[in-house]
Amino acid sequence: MAVCGAALGAGWVATRDSFGSLVDRVSARLLALAMSPEQRLRAHFHYLDLDPSGVRQYLSDYQLHHGSFSRYSPFSTDVYLRYLLSTDFFRHGADQRRRIAYVAFYDPYVTPCNNSLAEFDGK
Repeated sequence: MAVCGAALGAGWVATRDSFGSLVDRVSARLLALAMSPEQRLRAHFHYLDLDPSGVRQYLSDYQLHHGSFSRYSPFSTDVYLRYLLSTDFFRHGADQRRRIAYVAFYDPYVTPCNNSLAEFDGK
């Protein structure tokens, strides 16, 4: 009896997680259809004040180095992570109150000296 209960419990948890994952994927695809790439990036970072021209330049640079975005597919996490690394967000202590400016496309092979996480000792 306990074995059956454990199996049913494990099945319920697995189904619940996969259903949640399915809902997340479907909603991400619907957003991709309804929003432009710029709108998707701004919506993801809704709590930050993003410089509009910097967002456009970043998306242009991203497509230049990684290919165009699919209108039917959501962004990969790389798009969002690389955006923050391409801005001055971390250089100013991750201050969410200030406007975030695009600096240069973050890719060690494209801009090898652009490390927004580096901290320099003023000595």
